[in-house]
Amino acid sequence: MADDHLILVLGRRGCGKTFLARKLAHAWPPDRILVHDPMAEFPQYEVIPDDFDPETFTPGTLVIADEIDLVAPPPGYAAPWVRHVTHYGRHSGVSMIGCSRRPANIHRDISALATRVYLGRMTEPRDVDYCVKAWGTRCEGVSQLEAWQFIVLEP
Repeated sequence: MADDHLILVLGRRGCGKTFLARKLAHAWPPDRILVHDPMAEFPQYEVIPDDFDPETFTPGTLVIADEIDLVAPPPGYAAPWVRHVTHYGRHSGVSMIGCSRRPANIHRDISALATRVYLGRMTEPRDVDYCVKAWGTRCEGVSQLEAWQFIVLEP
């Protein structure tokens, strides 16, 4: 996962996003993981405060941003730590896994700069359309996926 500094895990509730994010996080030591966790699904990790100073990230840190659209909505404000990891994470050795149910509700910089995208089942037509527009026809089968199945994209 060294080359994957910005990973998105997208899909509707119950498709396996949290499970997949936990599995992806196993590549990092637990003391190097910070989470934005509004749903309290990652209690084993330190929670990143809203006012976190992005200049204090330590190289080798992983940030899990569950419900990333809450801290980086389109086209508006993104939390400073989200902007920092999105734009400079690969230079400073900081990675992020962002999870969301609604791909169109994520700041466009994040989806544009993602190094890997996991698409779980989506049935909302606007979400499917967004994925096809953003990543091409490889996404068209996303509404046919079962739970725990993902289309993996490396844009």
